[in-house]
Amino acid sequence: SNRHRTIVAKYKKMLNDQLFYQNIKTSPGIWLAYSYRMKKSADILWRRIKQHSQKVTAKKKFVTMIADYEIMETAPICMMLFGLSLEIISKAIYLKDHKKDVNLIEEKFLFSHGIFKFIKHISSGLLISKERKDLISRLEESVFWAGRYPIPKQLNKYKLKNMINSKRFNQYDKKIFESLYVEMENRLK
Repeated sequence: SNRHRTIVAKYKKMLNDQLFYQNIKTSPGIWLAYSYRMKKSADILWRRIKQHSQKVTAKKKFVTMIADYEIMETAPICMMLFGLSLEIISKAIYLKDHKKDVNLIEEKFLFSHGIFKFIKHISSGLLISKERKDLISRLEESVFWAGRYPIPKQLNKYKLKNMINSKRFNQYDKKIFESLYVEMENRLK
C-alpha cells in the first residue's frame, strides 16, 4: 500500500540521515577541515591586528593607546579561534587513533571543551614543552571564557593578573602555536 511505502521511505531516510550524521561525526578529515577553518579565521584576524599595531606605533601616543585598546578587544577572540582550532584538530587525531571503537565515543565527550583534555588522550609522540603548556593554558582559557565573556563564570577564577595573562598573545606565541599545529596536522597524514 502507499501508506506502507511512505513509512518505509521515511524509515530509510531516517537511517540514511543517522548513517550520514555518524559518518561525519566520526570522520577525522571533516574535523580537520573545521579546525583548519578556525585557524584560517584566526590567522586573518591575527594579520589584521598585526597590521594595525604596526601602523599605530609610528603615530602619536594617544592614538597608540586607543589602538592598543582596540587590539585588546579583538585579541581574545583571535586567541579563542586559535584555541578552538587546536581543540578540534585534537579531536580529529583522537578519532583517527580510536577508529576501531569510534562508535563508542560519547557525543558529550566529543562536543565538550578542553584542549588539555584532548591532548592528554593523544599526547604520545607530541612534545608538550613548558612554553607550549603555557600557550595551551591561555588558549584554553580563551575557549572557556576569555574569548566569549567579559569575566569567568566563577569568582575564584577572577584574578586581574590571570585575566591580563589570558588575553596575551604575541609573535612568539604564534610561532609556538604554528609548530604545534603543524606537528598535530602531521599526525593525521
